[in-house]
Amino acid sequence: MSASTPDQPLPKVSLVLFCMALPLCLLAIGLLMGIGLIRQISLGWNIFLSTSVVLVPPLAFSISSVVRSQLVGLGYCIWPLLIVYCFPMYFPNERATAITSGLAMFSVSPVVAMEIDKGFPRAPNGREPLPIANVPEVKLYDKVERDLPDDVLTIPFEGEGSSMTVPLTIAFNEEEEEDVWMLFDTGASLTTLDQATLLSLGINIPADAPEVTLQTANGETRARLVLVENVWFAGTEVGTITVAVCDACADHNKAGLLGLNVTSRFLVTVDAHRKELLLKSRPSNEIDLTHEVRSWLHVEATATQWPGGRVEVEAIVQNKSMKPIQSVSVEIRCRESYYTTLQDIGPQRKKRAVVMLPDGAKCDVYAVGLRKASW
Repeated sequence: MSASTPDQPLPKVSLVLFCMALPLCLLAIGLLMGIGLIRQISLGWNIFLSTSVVLVPPLAFSISSVVRSQLVGLGYCIWPLLIVYCFPMYFPNERATAITSGLAMFSVSPVVAMEIDKGFPRAPNGREPLPIANVPEVKLYDKVERDLPDDVLTIPFEGEGSSMTVPLTIAFNEEEEEDVWMLFDTGASLTTLDQATLLSLGINIPADAPEVTLQTANGETRARLVLVENVWFAGTEVGTITVAVCDACADHNKAGLLGLNVTSRFLVTVDAHRKELLLKSRPSNEIDLTHEVRSWLHVEATATQWPGGRVEVEAIVQNKSMKPIQSVSVEIRCRESYYTTLQDIGPQRKKRAVVMLPDGAKCDVYAVGLRKASW
C-alpha cells in the first residue's frame, strides 16, 4: 500500500477546480472579445489575443510546480475572476457592453449576459483618459529651403493682418511701367485707384464714365469707372481691368484697393512668416468676371406674344467700353427663366438676338437681367 506523494495530484480536487474554472474562463474570454469588438479589432486577432490572455498566464505560472494540476485549476479560477473584477478600472463603464457583445458570440442572450454582469463584483471605475496635449509643429523656415511647385508664384507684402499691401505693376507709354502699392482687400469687388495715380499713368477719366456705389470707411460714395490696360500681378499678365476712381480708398501708403477682379484669378495662400503671398493661377473656365463687365453693359429685352401663343424675345446688349466683350448671357424672367447668349460684341457696339421661347411659355409680365459675361 503506497502513500500519496506531492507529484501524484488528487484527481477529484483537480476535476472540481477545472469544472469551476471552465465557465469563468469562458466569461473572461467573452469579456475580452467583447471589448475587442468594440475597438474593432479583426476577428482572428481578437480570438487569439483574448484566449491567450486568459489561458496562458495560469499555465505558465504552474509549469514547474510539483502540484501542477491543482495550481492550474486554481489559476484558471482566480485569473478570470481578476480579469472580470478589474476590467472597469481599465475600461470605465464598458464592462456590461463588453460582456453582452462577447457572450453573444457564444449564443448567450443579452438579457442573460446583463444578469451575469450584475452578479459579479466590480472594482471602482477608472478615470476616463486625459487628452494628450498637442505638440506644436516647428517650421524652420530660416533653415529649410522651400520646394514650391513650378506653377506657384510668390509676391511680398508689407504690413500684416487686414493691412497687407502688395505691388501691382502697370505698364504705360509702351516702354515704362510703375509699381503701385495696393491694399490686399478680399472684400472689394473692384480694384480702386486715386485720381492722382491715374493721371500719373496718363489715364483720363471721362465725365460720362459709368458709375458704381462703393462702401468706404466714410460711408457710401459714387465712383466713376475706367479701364486700365497692361496690368501685371506677381509677374503674371492680368491684361485690362476695370478700376473705380476712389480718393477715399487711398492714403500715403497705398494707391487704392486690390479687388476681386484681380485676386479671383488666383488661389491665394498667405505665408505670414515670410510675409509673402503664394499664388496659383486658376483655370480660365473658373474665373468669373461678371461683376467687372456688368458696369460696362446695358441690357434690355422686348417680349412679343403672337396669336397662337408663340412668344418671341428680342434681347439687346450694348457694350459701353472700349474693349471687346466675348460673351454675354442674358436671363429672361417670365413665369419661368430662359437664357440666351450673345457673343463678340465690339467696343461701343450693340448686338441683338431674337429667340423663341418654348411652347406654353407665359411672358405677359417679364424682366431681363445679366446672368454671366466675360471679356
